[in-house]
Amino acid sequence: MSGGDSSAVALAVAAHREAVAELDRAARETDWRRSRYTPATVLAPLQRAVTQAEAECRRPRGSTEAACGRGVNATVRAYRLDRYVPAWLPPDQHAAFVARLAAAFERYEAAHGWRALSDTLTRGRLVGGVASAFKAGRLDPAWGRRMLARCAVRARLRQIAEAGYQRRAYFEDLGRRAPSAAGEIPATERS
Repeated sequence: MSGGDSSAVALAVAAHREAVAELDRAARETDWRRSRYTPATVLAPLQRAVTQAEAECRRPRGSTEAACGRGVNATVRAYRLDRYVPAWLPPDQHAAFVARLAAAFERYEAAHGWRALSDTLTRGRLVGGVASAFKAGRLDPAWGRRMLARCAVRARLRQIAEAGYQRRAYFEDLGRRAPSAAGEIPATERS
């Protein structure tokens, strides 16, 4: 990210915070019963200022490509990923969201082919997954590794249990009891 882009983003975020603070202060501190102005005449311009500041924060710059670490990112341009940024996400996290979304799109495209991303529901699942990670604050890579390890443990336990059922069925088909873990010899084999 160039110096001009980072300062423009910082100014846009600062303007957005200032506009939100001004709107919040006016809404809380004004006694509307004694005011000669209606809430609509006072709050509407402030709300427009917040909307404009938010739009300025969302305006695509070179920062999203630089945040992705690839210079000019073809994925961001091809899928117009800036449009998927949720409204509830703070403006200072927009570039990080787009960077993670671009990485998710690239991983999915590498695994399933570029045609898989033509499905709207697939893109929606990817966007929802990244958005839920941001919503829950689970942006630490260690959390993802722990979840993958937990999933692997469950799969291994399921595999062991399934192998036990198969072995038991095999011994039942032979007409004898399955040997226990203690190494006992079944009664039918003792003779």
